[in-house]
Amino acid sequence: MKRAIFLILVLPVLFFFSATRLVHFSPEIIFKGKKVVGENLLDSSCLQAISEGPLHVIGNGGEAIAFVTANGQYVLKFFLKKHLQKTRLFKPKKQFRQLVFGKRKVNYPEKVFEKYLLAYKHLPLESGVIAVHSPKLNGKDLPSCTLIDYQNKQYQIDLNEFTFVVQKKGEIIENLISLSDFETVELKLLELFETLARKGFISKSLVFNPANFAILNDKAVMIDLGKIEFAPQDVSYEIEDAKLQERYYKWKRKQVLRRAEQ
Repeated sequence: MKRAIFLILVLPVLFFFSATRLVHFSPEIIFKGKKVVGENLLDSSCLQAISEGPLHVIGNGGEAIAFVTANGQYVLKFFLKKHLQKTRLFKPKKQFRQLVFGKRKVNYPEKVFEKYLLAYKHLPLESGVIAVHSPKLNGKDLPSCTLIDYQNKQYQIDLNEFTFVVQKKGEIIENLISLSDFETVELKLLELFETLARKGFISKSLVFNPANFAILNDKAVMIDLGKIEFAPQDVSYEIEDAKLQERYYKWKRKQVLRRAEQ
C-alpha cells in the first residue's frame, strides 16, 4: 500500500520535472533534401566567404540551425530532421501542454525550405535571402566547409549534399531593442509588416518574436520564415497588416511593463 502511494505521488513529479532530451548536433540530423528543387546561385564573394574559414553556429530553432561565415557577412541555414536542444532544461509547463494537447507537430524540412524558396523569389529584400540550394540540382560545384557547433566540435561537410539557404547577416532586433528605445526600430518594423501584407504573405505565428527579425541595410527584415504562407488571392492587406501590428504592440506593452518593474 505504501509503495502504491509512493508511486502515485512521485511519478507525476518525475514526469513534469524531467529534463528534456539533449540532442547533440551532427550532420546526420541535417535534411539533405531529395524531394525539393532549389536554385544554386551563390556568387563568388559568398563562395569565398564559405570556403576561407569555419562557420560558427549562431542559433537554432525547431526547424533550422544557422551558421555564420568567418567574415560575418552571410548566414547558412540548414534544415533539421529532428529538434535540437542546446541545454538540458526543466520544462514542467511544456510537459503539461504535451499531456493535455499532445506534442507539437514538426514541420517537414522540405515544407520549411519551400517557404524560404518563396521568400527568395518574392521577398529578397524583406528576408535577406540571396541564394537557395538543393542537392537535386547535382551541380557538384560548391566547396566543402567546416561547421563548428555549440561545443566547438568541427564537422567537414560537402555542401553539394545538403539543402540550405544563404541570408545576408543583419543585427537581430532583440539585441537592438535591449540597447535602445523601441522607436529606433519600430518604424522599420511597421514598414516591413506593410510590405509583407501588400505582397500577399500571411504570418501564422500568433506572437511577435524579436529574435525572428533583424535590421539589414537600415531596413527591417524577417529572418525566420518558417511560419509564413503565400496566399495573395486570399489576403486582405489591411487585415493582415493590422494583425502583424497588433502582435508587435502586444509584445511591446509587455516589455515596457517589465522594464518599469525592474
